[in-house]
Amino acid sequence: MLRYTNGLTLKEIGEILSVGDSTLSDWLKEVIKEAKEEQKRKIIELYLRCLTREEIASKIGLTQERIGQIIRKFISEEISTVNLVPESLQLFNVWNFMHACRNRN
Repeated sequence: MLRYTNGLTLKEIGEILSVGDSTLSDWLKEVIKEAKEEQKRKIIELYLRCLTREEIASKIGLTQERIGQIIRKFISEEISTVNLVPESLQLFNVWNFMHACRNRN
């Protein structure tokens, strides 16, 4: 479950403000997007630190299945995107080296 900087869930914020989920989602569209991106970065960082899906799920509060989906997407589509990998964990990706060399010619 996604928690925001104040530690509350979207549902809890809606109850405090007495507004529906859709209204609150519209108001907080950018905040929600940023929170999800931060959550995704944290998942990838934990994955790159060799934590298991179970360990990541317990730290983040998502299901192991959802953690697996995010990791698979990272591996298949986004691993070459340097900005997703924390600077402390950035290593030269030898698997994409040949692909990069072919594209230069």
